[in-house]
Amino acid sequence: MPLIILAVGILLLFFLIVRVKLNSFISLLIVAGVVGYAEGLPVTQIIPVIQKGLGGTLGGLAIVVSFGAILGKLMARAVVHSASP
Repeated sequence: MPLIILAVGILLLFFLIVRVKLNSFISLLIVAGVVGYAEGLPVTQIIPVIQKGLGGTLGGLAIVVSFGAILGKLMARAVVHSASP
């Protein structure tokens, strides 16, 4: 069963990135949570386990920096689109 859950997770990751055009980092976080939950991980442990997997001490910082970069890119696009005639 774990291999089936993993395969479905990989397909979900491709779907979110290719079809939905969701940011790949956000897609990876979503799929990691879904696969963890499907494997029986308690909901309260999903975020800490993902942070631990991202690098222990730097896990929380990496998530904050990545979301900051995504937000910066979105803001830059908004400025470009609002400045267009």
